[in-house]
Amino acid sequence: MFSAWCELRQDFRTFRFDRIALLTVTNEHFIADEDTSLTAFMEREGCEEQV
Repeated sequence: MFSAWCELRQDFRTFRFDRIALLTVTNEHFIADEDTSLTAFMEREGCEEQV
């Protein structure tokens, strides 16, 4: 499993690799902002920062 920003739901989601039926590589690039960054995800999930 992995977590990522879901453009469809406009929220973080957890995805299962075994449920992905099709993957298409595009030239699009994801630009994280304050709401969609790894830091935002970790804060929301209550993760402690690793030093």
